[in-house]
Amino acid sequence: MESELWSTIRRLAEVEKLSGSAIARRVGVHRQTVKRALLSVTGPPEDLPRRVEGASKLGAYEGYLRERIRAYPELMVQKLFLEIQRQGYAGSYTTVKRYLFPLRRSPKAFLRLETIPGAYSTAN
Repeated sequence: MESELWSTIRRLAEVEKLSGSAIARRVGVHRQTVKRALLSVTGPPEDLPRRVEGASKLGAYEGYLRERIRAYPELMVQKLFLEIQRQGYAGSYTTVKRYLFPLRRSPKAFLRLETIPGAYSTAN
């Protein structure tokens, strides 16, 4: 947290006697950020560590899955999951399902035909 934000939050709480929610709305931060700032008396709290994206368990099998989906788009997720499990995949079924969902979604092409009312009437 930047020291300017911390000091603004502290001033609004101590001098203007605003509630945590009111401070959060005025400053444009989450209520938990305000709470962290108010709990830190000596200075701005250090930022929380961000989640670092690590290597996925599925990473080694992504190429195989893409190839199988390209060759056989109708293959079920269960079948692909079992195939990569036999190859040593130790992750979950849900991870495989979430990975394959956007690969299978392809826009369906269609031609929209609009006719004038009565133009293709079967009655003569």
